[in-house]
Amino acid sequence: MTKPTKGKHAMPAAAKEATTAVESQGQKEVDRVGAAATVARVVELTDVSLHRLVVEPSASVDSILSNDCTLEIDPRSYSYVFDEKAGRIRVVVGVNVRVVRQEPAVAKRAKAASSTELLRIEVDYSLGYDLKVPPPPEELRDTLFDCFAEVNGTYNAWPYLREIVQDVTGRLGIPPITLPVFRVPRPPVTAQTSGAPKPTK
Repeated sequence: MTKPTKGKHAMPAAAKEATTAVESQGQKEVDRVGAAATVARVVELTDVSLHRLVVEPSASVDSILSNDCTLEIDPRSYSYVFDEKAGRIRVVVGVNVRVVRQEPAVAKRAKAASSTELLRIEVDYSLGYDLKVPPPPEELRDTLFDCFAEVNGTYNAWPYLREIVQDVTGRLGIPPITLPVFRVPRPPVTAQTSGAPKPTK
C-alpha cells in the first residue's frame, strides 16, 4: 500500500488557489495576504539576526530635545533569497526612522513648510525560514515568496526592529522611540469598471 502524500502536494495546491488573480480596472492583482499565509503555514522561523544598523544624528542631543520634532517611520524595504537545495528562505527586512523639525515657510511664495532632519536610524534584520514541504512550482514561487517576505517577514521582524530603535534612542540620551503596531496590509478590493452592469435594487 502506498503512503499518502498529503504534505507533498499541499503547498502547490494552496499556492494556485492563493495566487488566483482578480481583474480590477484592467489591472492584475494578487491577494498578497492570502499568498503570504500559504507560505507561512509550511515554514518554521529558525533564526533572526541584525543585518545592518546605521545611526546618523544631524544635530546635538540638546537640539533634538529642545525642538518641536516630528517622527517619521517608513518600513522601507524587504527582500528574499531562496536556497532550493537547503529548502531555506532568507528574508531581509529594513525600516527607516527619522526625527525631523518642521521649518515654517518664510517667504510668501513658499508653497509649504520644509523640514530638517535631526536624526536618522536605518535598521535591517535577517530572518531564516525552513520549508517543511517541497517548494511550490517555479512559476508561482516568486509571487508567493515575495508576498511572504513583505507580509510575514516584516511582521516577524517588527518586535526586533522596535527593540533596537528604542534601545538606540535611549542610549543617545533622547526619549526612547517606540515603533507603532505593524498592521498587515489589506487584501486588494475589486472594483467594477465603468462599463460593468449595476446591480438592480
